[in-house]
Amino acid sequence: MTPNVARLLRKYGIDKAIGDNLVRFEELNLRRWEDGRRLGYAPLRRVERTLGQPWWLVHRHHLHTGLVDVARERGVDIQIGARVTRIEYENTPRRRVEVETARGKQYAFDLLVGADGLSSIVRRTIFPSVRPLPPNGNCAYRAIVPMEQIRQHGELRELVDKSQMNVWMGPKGFVSPYAAFA
Repeated sequence: MTPNVARLLRKYGIDKAIGDNLVRFEELNLRRWEDGRRLGYAPLRRVERTLGQPWWLVHRHHLHTGLVDVARERGVDIQIGARVTRIEYENTPRRRVEVETARGKQYAFDLLVGADGLSSIVRRTIFPSVRPLPPNGNCAYRAIVPMEQIRQHGELRELVDKSQMNVWMGPKGFVSPYAAFA
């Protein structure tokens, strides 16, 4: 999570809404794909001191839930299932963001969060010359493995007995598993 995102989460209390689902590590290890040998290491306290903010890992579901909870607490009118087809943010009354949906509904907001994915109308409106990169062939999987099953394998035990993030790097990709510690 970038320092600016962490700063905003703290500023609006979203970090408290997410709570224990914000994971902090003690260290980050970069490892060789072939044999797992550690190539690089950074204690997270040093990274956080440099950034001036905590370095958190959070699953998208927990982040979205925290954002929604805080927004609702503050009286935000959240529109769901409304595909935005037009955005106007320049020269609008009271400097509001005006949007129109595919169903022809029109709204005016103080703030619009552009979390609308790869074909983002928000990005296309604000940065019309920016184009997303083509797919790179990487893919992501999510799996949940109980810690006790991992601890049964001696060679894996060190990976979960300490709060750490390990990234295995290879020529055509990387693997970045993480564990949440209760």
